[in-house]
Amino acid sequence: MIPGADPLSGGMDPASMENQFKIEPESIAFIFKMDRDIFPAKAYYEDGNPEMYSLANKERRATLKTNSEVKNAIEKFIASEFVKSGGKTNVCYQKEEYFKGFVKIGMVLRPGIELDDLTKIIKEDFDNDCADKNETDDRNAEGSAPKQLDTLTEAKMFDAVFELVDTWCPNVEESEYVGFINALSHKLKYAGQQDGAAYNIMP
Repeated sequence: MIPGADPLSGGMDPASMENQFKIEPESIAFIFKMDRDIFPAKAYYEDGNPEMYSLANKERRATLKTNSEVKNAIEKFIASEFVKSGGKTNVCYQKEEYFKGFVKIGMVLRPGIELDDLTKIIKEDFDNDCADKNETDDRNAEGSAPKQLDTLTEAKMFDAVFELVDTWCPNVEESEYVGFINALSHKLKYAGQQDGAAYNIMP
């Protein structure tokens, strides 16, 4: 058996198994190519599409957030990539767990990014994702910034991952959202196997 191979893989090394995975639909396959940002005048992650913010597409995106296939894919992804804390009635995700998971995600989606830059982006996202945006609290605060927390509820973690998918998919299609999550999950399975400690990052 090849050293480091999964015993259930028939002796195939992880790199070969990773390369055998076919990303579907084809419209999202380019997102996961290592040379994705070499030739375009603007990197894909900087290339916004104004049409995504039309009224019709906003409504379609809101519908996809409650779509059963999309919800199942995201919930399965969260269960696989993030560890819950708290009891049955107080489930949450700690800041350290959020950072560890999104650093791994960032290294897949932004290959070559400097770790300091990635950590800064994740910190900004965490502050936004965990903010207490309760309308009552906002009114009581007389327009001050929402209260910042150190953990995310299950609902907020779902929102954070959905926003990730929504941001990276080029079209508002169920197949792309589900396919993106499946492809990302597969990429993460084989990412950083040589140095798992690389993902233990906190600001």
